[in-house]
This record gives sequence, structure tokens and C-alpha cells, in this order.
Amino acid sequence: MKYRSSTQIFSLLFVFLLSNSASSQLQPGIRQNTQDEATPGYVLLTAFPNTYIIDNCGEIVHTWPNISNFDLHAKLLPNGNLVYISNNRVVERDWSGQVVNAVQIQSNDYMLKYEVILLPNQNYLCVARKLLNRIDFDEIGYNIPNAQPTYMDAVVELNRNTGDIEWLWLLSDHVIQQRDPDAPIYGILSENPQLINMDAVAIFDWNFGESF
Repeated sequence: MKYRSSTQIFSLLFVFLLSNSASSQLQPGIRQNTQDEATPGYVLLTAFPNTYIIDNCGEIVHTWPNISNFDLHAKLLPNGNLVYISNNRVVERDWSGQVVNAVQIQSNDYMLKYEVILLPNQNYLCVARKLLNRIDFDEIGYNIPNAQPTYMDAVVELNRNTGDIEWLWLLSDHVIQQRDPDAPIYGILSENPQLINMDAVAIFDWNFGESF
């Protein structure tokens, strides 16, 4: 029979304790709660298909169960309602999870994406994308050969009852190019810092719908 030295036994115990410590650190949940450093309040998070409010100790304060198919994340409104974008609609649910308002954008040219906030007039302000073809892009100074751009970023205000666009900010209204004086939207870049240089946009961004 072989005997282990005290040094070998100590080394084995050290590795065992270290591995247990590492595995415990991978366990989910709140690992540290320093009240003096933590921002007071609650956290809204989504772990599909549920959305939760938790406190600084990791305790669940409230749950909206089985709310899926929404774009990125929901927002909590001052009245306790939840608002989010889902399938090109803005959906608002109350504290109990009931849908209190749902409205679809009334335009086939726009796709609601990512962000929505509730305005003081109770309309919804949303990030969107407008579908454009190559001719549309050429008319605003686009000049990347053999590329097929798709969308242009926009911000829309939607009427909460009808889905009509009541206000619109479109990125294509705020662009410039200094490459060709005979091409559309030509201007001097240094004299127009408020505009976006069309030639500074990568091919990937326009082709895959990620402009800015």
C-alpha cells in the first residue's frame, strides 16, 4: 500500500476546496447585497417567458407570467403597468397581467423595434425602421456597389387608440454626402455637423438593418 505525504494530502484538500468554491460561485442568484452601495429600489427583468420585479435581496416582488414574443425588454410605467413591443404592436398590461391596451402601427412601411415609452399625452413613442428599396437609398446619396440596403431608422409617435403615426423623425431626412457634387444631398461635412455622412456607413449596417 502506498502512503501519501502530508504535503500531498494538503494539496488534494486545497484543490477540492478550490473546486467547490468555484462551482458555488457559478450558482445563480444574488451573491452580495451591500445596502450602502446598491441603488435603492427594484429591478425589472425578463427571463422568458416570465417578467419579474425583484428587490435588492433578489426576492421576487411581482411576476407577470407567460408574456413572450416581445422585442428585447418591457418597461414599467409609473402606474404599475407593463409596456412593450410585440409583433409590430405596442402592448400595455396592468399589474394583474390583463391587456389594457394594444395597438398596431397603421403603416406597412414601418416596423416597430426595441424601444417604446409612454408620452404625457398617452401616445407611444417608438423606435422603428422604414422599409426602403435601392432606389430610395440612391436618392439620399447612397453609393456602395453590389449592396442591397433594406431599412432606415426612424422614431414614430403612435396614437394609442388608432395606431396612426402622429409624428415622425426619419434618419434619411438628416443625411449628407461630400463625395459627388452632382449626386443627391451634396454638402460640406464641416459646415453641417448636425447631419450624418452617408459614406461613413458600413455595408453591413445597411444590408442587415442595423444603421446607427
